[in-house]
Amino acid sequence: MSWKDHPVAVATLSIVGTTIVTCTIMFTAVIPTWLKEKDNEIAALKTERTRLTNELDDVRGQLPISPAQTMNLSIGSATATRPAETGNIEMTIQQFVRRYLELDGRYAEQKAYLSRANRKRVRWRVLFMFPASNFTGVTAYFDVPAESRSEPMLHGSPVRWANFPQNFRDRLYSLKPGDLIEITGVLHAVNRNTVTIDADDFDVVTMPTPTPAPKSKKSH
Repeated sequence: MSWKDHPVAVATLSIVGTTIVTCTIMFTAVIPTWLKEKDNEIAALKTERTRLTNELDDVRGQLPISPAQTMNLSIGSATATRPAETGNIEMTIQQFVRRYLELDGRYAEQKAYLSRANRKRVRWRVLFMFPASNFTGVTAYFDVPAESRSEPMLHGSPVRWANFPQNFRDRLYSLKPGDLIEITGVLHAVNRNTVTIDADDFDVVTMPTPTPAPKSKKSH
């Protein structure tokens, strides 16, 4: 009797054959399904990564930025390397700010509005607050004045300071809080809520009206 006819051999061959068939079925049916599921998981992760990146960009756009983060992009660069100017803005700073505030809550529109203003020249009157020096120049902080005595000052302006070259230091430090000055320069859109002025000059329009000191009562 051949070994192939032995009962043990027959049983063993039967088991081996069944195992091979089972493995083949698993490989041809289960494995492709598993790979498809993994592909779907990878695609979902890529989509999530894109969503989170967009959300992070939006959050960064909402965060305030400091003058130190913008000086190297403007005053710190040589004039020849600055982007070319793209025209003039004929609006007053009050008109510019009011239009920006009208778009409140529409972040993409605010960003587009400031992007269109990027590298445009302005000549705006502002209320000087105080100067601050850094290694690349001098920053002048200011408020947006009301257009008339009967109107309140505008709050929420996207433009709140101007970056000047270092040679303006003495002039800026000689100003007093509340001085009305006219700044000329080019707008620099940083993000959706911040625009700075790359300033090249300013003029003092009026000085603040001094508050009279109270008269002391003479003692009898």
